[in-house]
Amino acid sequence: MKKYFIAITALVFVLLVAFVVWLNPFSWNWNALSNAHTSTLAQQDNIWQAYTSTADHFSILFPGYPITSSKTSTTIGLGPCTIDTTYVVEQNQNAFLVQDYIFKNSIKSYNPQTFLEYILDNEDTGQNLQLVSSSSSTYNSYPTLDYITRGPGGVFFKGRMLLIGQIVYDLSYEYQVNITPRVDADYQKFISSFQVQ
Repeated sequence: MKKYFIAITALVFVLLVAFVVWLNPFSWNWNALSNAHTSTLAQQDNIWQAYTSTADHFSILFPGYPITSSKTSTTIGLGPCTIDTTYVVEQNQNAFLVQDYIFKNSIKSYNPQTFLEYILDNEDTGQNLQLVSSSSSTYNSYPTLDYITRGPGGVFFKGRMLLIGQIVYDLSYEYQVNITPRVDADYQKFISSFQVQ
């Protein structure tokens, strides 16, 4: 009986040593494992998904689920308006934003393109933004204003304003030239996916 016990103990010991040698954690490529995990996280951060706001009547593609801020009232020269909600998704130190301005007084008497230019010139909320370029156009028959503004510290906003009834939608992409240059393909995907619901 003692012989069997010694033989079984020896066999277990040999199997244990073989298993440890086979499982040798010192031979693992820890960098590859870490990079694979980081790559998976990066892919998760860059998953584009459709987002629909039933309250603000639009849908758009965002690279993640947006964080929203609450309603605030303001005045932009032409009278009182409400910034209903701001939707933001940050990605690699850049940000995608949708903001809507709902005007209480009728704005039908204004030239739509002039009106959008006026909003762009007057929406600066203490950020010291400077206009780099702007151009008027239409998107799905709605008047639009495409723009680029520059703020302190190399922060830029590339965006599009759309006038739809009493609402101005401001879609913008914030990027910092010195840290993360803009990705035009991402911007186009974001802007072109906007739909009124």
